[in-house]
Amino acid sequence: MRTGGPSEEKSYYRVATVLGDIYIHAVGESPVRIGFLPPDPDIALGKGEPPPAVRNLMRALIHVLEGKEADREVVEGLLSSTRFSPFQRRVYRAVLSIPRGSTLSYRRVAELAGSPGAARAVGNAVRRNPFPVIIPCHRVIRSDGSPGGYSGPAGMKERLLGLEGCRNPGIKVPGTPCPRGWREDIHCRPSARER
Repeated sequence: MRTGGPSEEKSYYRVATVLGDIYIHAVGESPVRIGFLPPDPDIALGKGEPPPAVRNLMRALIHVLEGKEADREVVEGLLSSTRFSPFQRRVYRAVLSIPRGSTLSYRRVAELAGSPGAARAVGNAVRRNPFPVIIPCHRVIRSDGSPGGYSGPAGMKERLLGLEGCRNPGIKVPGTPCPRGWREDIHCRPSARER
């Protein structure tokens, strides 16, 4: 997937989802990222029918949030973008292998990506993931079971995991209780006597 030169127009397309509006940013006819917050006012809302690549990404986003798999062709198109380093591609492929409703640690993703000991670099790669939800970086958590960071708004990682049916006790999914004997703050954690 190529993005055009500097003269191509930037635009965005709004997608109504179960999580609220999500925005697909494009340069020319190519999607360049997915965002959870409204874009800058100087970026125009796309006019008319979205370009095919944007339309396919919109469809894939809705499918994933409905519990289905993203179209493999769409995912491969995103991964083949020249904007990713070989390391980022390996990390994103490892992240794509995490089953829905499951999580892996940054350390384990580094191992799967062929770079044991690169957990911090994996954290940087998933933080820079321009296509969250489609490349499900929300499934990557800290080794202690807590969620870790996320490039979306506060609580979005937990909402996405809850939508997928994740039952990791270290992650407080909105609307679900913590396990017995665990205290609740932002996340579920063992109470002092459970540690």
